[in-house]
Amino acid sequence: MLRLKQARDEASFDPGRPETGFLRLLIYVSSGNGVVDGRPFNGIRRVMRELGLDKTVSLAQLKEAVKHQTFLVRKDEARALNGLLVMLPEQQQRARALSLARELLVMGGPLSAEKESRLARVAQVLQTRLAA
Repeated sequence: MLRLKQARDEASFDPGRPETGFLRLLIYVSSGNGVVDGRPFNGIRRVMRELGLDKTVSLAQLKEAVKHQTFLVRKDEARALNGLLVMLPEQQQRARALSLARELLVMGGPLSAEKESRLARVAQVLQTRLAA
């Protein structure tokens, strides 16, 4: 059973939908100070409602996705970041995800130097610019 779980976890680093990639990006940037506090999480839910994703993804599914992506980021940050290129294949998706992550994170107050550095690292991985 343990080997099957490890194989499943290993296989989940790269494939995934853009929404999952966005969650992973947000979790990576937030991981220095805990995962995601209530304000950004509520912001995620607001964005999901605006995009109509709340009709296809339940709150329980969202929580499970956050938990799983947190596990992957903690297990192997570099590999989790590199998987973002597969999950966010279009340049426009990458730029929008990075911009939205910044928008949600500032809901919790000014970004620390560590979070700014993590956002810059994600921008580098995604081969996109970090808008100010």
